[in-house]
Amino acid sequence: MVTLGQGLGTCVVDHGHAVTGASGAAGLSQWTQTFDADGVPRPGGSLLTTPAVLDRCTAAGLPRDPELLIRLAESGDARALEVAGWTAGRLAPLLATMVNLTDPELILLGGELSPLLTPVVDDLAADLVGLVAPFQSHIPIHIADWDLGDWARGAAVIALQELLRT
Repeated sequence: MVTLGQGLGTCVVDHGHAVTGASGAAGLSQWTQTFDADGVPRPGGSLLTTPAVLDRCTAAGLPRDPELLIRLAESGDARALEVAGWTAGRLAPLLATMVNLTDPELILLGGELSPLLTPVVDDLAADLVGLVAPFQSHIPIHIADWDLGDWARGAAVIALQELLRT
């Protein structure tokens, strides 16, 4: 799972359990490298967060409003689709790194910016094909349709599971 919003996060779920790593910091993908529009390596957290995408909106002459940006992209607005495509282009190398390391069954995108990728998810999948092993090139990409309440319920379930395990 990858979340795009105020931060950039990932989670690998293995047999129903989140993989947290030796230090508990697995998933801090803001440090995972991707590439800017000029091909320069940059930390994903500098390019794939709400503030960074809103900076891209400003450059495209769009308002700095994530909900409006998503609605415009869904309605086919060329400038909003350019921002969505730019976001997908920055996300593809980061996802490829994760796919190559974890070989997931699927890629789940969540967070406040994930709906922005709905109109360009096929382009994202096509970009990913050239960056992963051939047998990994057909991993489905799902965009979660969750609201804040869903996130809160999910966090509560995880907290209770951890509490009951100890």
